[in-house]
Amino acid sequence: MKKLIYLFTIIFLITSCKESTNSNHTEISKNSSKTKKLTNNDLLVSITFSDGPLKGTHNFVKEKGKMISSNTVGYLDETTKNPNQRKSTTLSASALISEDEKLKLQFLTKYFKGKITEGNHEPVYIENSGEEKYCTTFTIKNNGHSFNFNRMFSINKTCNTTEITGFSDWNEGTVMNRRNVSGNFTDTFELEFNDKEGNNIQKVTTEVNVIFTSRQQKMKTTN
Repeated sequence: MKKLIYLFTIIFLITSCKESTNSNHTEISKNSSKTKKLTNNDLLVSITFSDGPLKGTHNFVKEKGKMISSNTVGYLDETTKNPNQRKSTTLSASALISEDEKLKLQFLTKYFKGKITEGNHEPVYIENSGEEKYCTTFTIKNNGHSFNFNRMFSINKTCNTTEITGFSDWNEGTVMNRRNVSGNFTDTFELEFNDKEGNNIQKVTTEVNVIFTSRQQKMKTTN
């Protein structure tokens, strides 16, 4: 009798372990997309020019080994120093390199209203020292000898809405939580192309489409 009880106990333990393993496997499978590790390979700024020397699509990614290379989105709350930027979101990319390494996106900034939610967001206008209003600005540098200009500057001609098309689940870190945010916008710009001496060699007014996947991060809160 004792042998039978011992045998049943062993069978029960083995069965329980199998059920526990299957249950854990099911739970991990359900949450696999939620716990996917975020990498810099996920981040991208794709810029398409309708006309001009840069006509076509150029994909910009983080440059390996460059600490200043970044591609982020962040919400600016009511405590932000500049009142025009309060309760708005900023897309900010700097020191990105094109996938073919021919161009560098020195910086890109886009301001739009509200928190990061799916849908269209109205632009936020920022005044520069010349009292001109803009919502987007970006600069591209020739990284080799593929183009006849050294640096390109942009001037807003239109400020359209920014569409947030989606975002990943939050990845929890020790101090910060992170997620990826995707979206796009299309504006018309006057593009100014300068040589190495800073002389303007060409101006082009064209439509520019930007598609982005950028990193948002926020401090972890304690209960």
